[in-house]
Amino acid sequence: MHAVVVDRLEEYLAGVLAPAALRDIEAHLKTCEMCREEVAGMRHVSELFATLKLDAPAPSAPVPINSTSHPRSAKMRELCSSGG
Repeated sequence: MHAVVVDRLEEYLAGVLAPAALRDIEAHLKTCEMCREEVAGMRHVSELFATLKLDAPAPSAPVPINSTSHPRSAKMRELCSSGG
C-alpha cells in the first residue's frame, strides 16, 4: 500500500482522486508517519511556489556584440574601421 500512496500523493494534494482512492490514501496517512511528513513537505513546496511573483516577463536573450541590431554596433564598427 505504501508505494501506491507515494505514487499518488500529487493527485491527492491536487484534489483529483476518485472518492475510493481518496479514502484509501487518507486511511493510510492516519497510520504512516513517513507519508504524512512527505505530504507536509509537498504542501510546503507548493506554498513556496505560490508565493513566487510571475508578473515580470523572462529576460530576453542577450544580443551578440557582432549583431547589427545591437545599439552599439554602428559605433563599434566605426571605431574598428578607423583604427581607433
